[in-house]
Amino acid sequence: MHSHEQELRPYAFAEAPKQVHSQGYVTGTSILAVKYKDGVMVASDTQLSYGSYAKYKNIERVGAVSKNIFLGTSGEYSNFQELIKNLRIQINPPGDKEVFLGPRECFKMVRNYMYEKRCKGRPEMNTHVIAGIEEVPAKGTLPYEDDQSGKFLGVVDHLGNFYFDNVVGTGLGAHLAIPVLRARIGTNLDLPEEEAYKILTEAMATLCYRDCRASDTIQVSKVTKDGITISKPFVLSTSWDIANMI
Repeated sequence: MHSHEQELRPYAFAEAPKQVHSQGYVTGTSILAVKYKDGVMVASDTQLSYGSYAKYKNIERVGAVSKNIFLGTSGEYSNFQELIKNLRIQINPPGDKEVFLGPRECFKMVRNYMYEKRCKGRPEMNTHVIAGIEEVPAKGTLPYEDDQSGKFLGVVDHLGNFYFDNVVGTGLGAHLAIPVLRARIGTNLDLPEEEAYKILTEAMATLCYRDCRASDTIQVSKVTKDGITISKPFVLSTSWDIANMI
């Protein structure tokens, strides 16, 4: 898998989106993520749609917030651009002062941000996946969000609702792919990297067949103790010979 380390650059207002939206104009579809033996693996396609028009190709809908915090988003793309830049400021502030914030703290920031937007009557039409590795596993957490291996994976939707799991999905993938992923993975957190990769790419191929907003060009990202790697876009192996069965 071709990969590169995501460069973390300071926020520049020239790079900011012109406007964020409560409605979805240019949107991305499903993101799938699973915990495996070494960390968390995330799959996302690279297409942005303007309504039903596949307008933009090879667009990353994922990014590194810090060396151990990862964000991926379904929905309005400009909101993702603004959110990830603001998170980078808060978690990697300029100056010499070091801030010790992990994926759980980032998750709470996103959750509060989305809930605030909802309460003000301007919910952002996005679902965010936050993944990471906690250097010190949290203590005193609820059983469903506890993972003493330090792997963190959670989802926040457009209303500020949230959940934690070993397998998560957004968009149409939450309906089509999650049942299959849960059946194949279950509670197995020692899944080899190769097996996790195979399962995720097969699920993304299924979404390509079934989701008219999905693309066959995807990225697979890994979050481990060694950092974050995001693959270059690559094309899935698909065959439309099965079209008469869909």
